[in-house]
Amino acid sequence: AGNENAVKIWENRPLSALVVFKYDEKTGAALQGAEFQIRYLGGTSGTGGTVIGTYTTSENGSIILTRLKAGTYIVEETKASPFYSVDTPPQTVLLSGKDQDVVTLRFGNQPYGSVLIKKLADDASRQVMEDILRYKLTGKLEYLARTTDRRQDLETLFSFGEEESYGDLGAYNGDTLREFLELTGGHYEHLYGVEPDPKNFAKLQKFVEEEQLGRCTLVPDGIWAQSAALPFAARGGRMSSLEQGGKKEVKVTCLDNLVGDRPLTCVKMDVEGVEKEALAGGARVIRRCRPKMLLAGYHHDDDLWEIPLEVWNLVPEYRIHLRRHPYVPCWEINFFVTL
Repeated sequence: AGNENAVKIWENRPLSALVVFKYDEKTGAALQGAEFQIRYLGGTSGTGGTVIGTYTTSENGSIILTRLKAGTYIVEETKASPFYSVDTPPQTVLLSGKDQDVVTLRFGNQPYGSVLIKKLADDASRQVMEDILRYKLTGKLEYLARTTDRRQDLETLFSFGEEESYGDLGAYNGDTLREFLELTGGHYEHLYGVEPDPKNFAKLQKFVEEEQLGRCTLVPDGIWAQSAALPFAARGGRMSSLEQGGKKEVKVTCLDNLVGDRPLTCVKMDVEGVEKEALAGGARVIRRCRPKMLLAGYHHDDDLWEIPLEVWNLVPEYRIHLRRHPYVPCWEINFFVTL
């Protein structure tokens, strides 16, 4: 008879776990919504590998994968959390399988715009940028506590002469033309006012007529990267804008066509979300004249970094100050651009 008391032994290799943790480098806060692709190489080295899945960080900033086989894994961030950029390289980890490994990989990122923050003109600008990003990431109103006065900023950051040529893009009812005239003591060389909403334009015309302003070009068009006809939502107020669902079609022009070869010393752009297109349509005159510019930066989240990058692309020597004026929620964010 055989050995009925023989003991059989099965040796199992334990499966391991991998934890990916995503956090804000400055605050240490966990970041939700980052996507990571994880690849399995099978051995201890190699390139490429087999994709085992794409995973998204949870509310506590983590991804936890269990029951992983022994081998080498590559963990790569493919999509950043909102308001962050992918700026860390992939990480490689070896799970030995000899013990029940639990390996944690940490990926720290700075908010999108952190590199840009350093290029802003002063500490006040850098603080405003950080405050706005923190507010957008957390929703905490405490980050909106710091504000400055628009009129004081205009007088402090800009200097005005007696022969200014001013382009008011999004002139509304003449309120910012009036502001400009107050800043220059009523002196100027030429005024340009662009306003596509018919009701607003009628008020703008009335203002110019009542003030008896000469050397003033008023245009009832929208502003864009080039001349065209685009859908427009006319609301008879500050919120009129170019948009896909607009029921009215309006002519649009560009700053280069508006000014031509004439001088331009100052520009205000508050054009309901098409500031980047307006800058592109004024590339020639901006590079030639290098005007001081007041640019709205609050219509789209990415305006915070896209607008200054576009400005520096046009004129690298520009200095950009960022200021936020009293308004809740996070509106009235303006770039003051000077040489």
